[in-house]
Amino acid sequence: MRKVFLLICLLSATAVAVAGQEAPAEPYVVRGDANACELNGLHYHQLMADIASGVETLTITARPGRGDTSRNILRRRLHNVRTYLGKSIPSYQMVITEGERTEGDGRIEFYVGEQLRLVSLSKANKDLCVGCCDFDDPNYYGFGKTDSPKPVRKKKRKRQPPRRPVTRPARR
Repeated sequence: MRKVFLLICLLSATAVAVAGQEAPAEPYVVRGDANACELNGLHYHQLMADIASGVETLTITARPGRGDTSRNILRRRLHNVRTYLGKSIPSYQMVITEGERTEGDGRIEFYVGEQLRLVSLSKANKDLCVGCCDFDDPNYYGFGKTDSPKPVRKKKRKRQPPRRPVTRPARR
């Protein structure tokens, strides 16, 4: 009787332990379309919050797509991601790699620890859009941005000549 009771306890403890394990969630995929800028920004902020709260490492893997012919495109995409995420995630918590070519669109994969969390797709030979693309930001590549990121510099003001006082003719 005692053996049966121990066997039941052991089986129920095993069942509780197995039920408590969560299956890995499917990664979110951001398509490379008109909504990609804001969706990428939203998910990048979520990644920043996840990394800031723990000791996990963020691994970023860039993979060229079937139509990517530019040799420079992976570097440009990774520059945009590194610049955007570098605001909140220190460089020692980011590992940046390049992967093999994929069959579809180019992609950047984001792993927190060993779990794939986000996949950002890009059309052939297009830059990865981060944040809002409606304004010109010299720190990023891509649509609406400059072609070569440079630090923001203040424009010099032109020196105005001194104003001369207005003289009015005397009244008679």
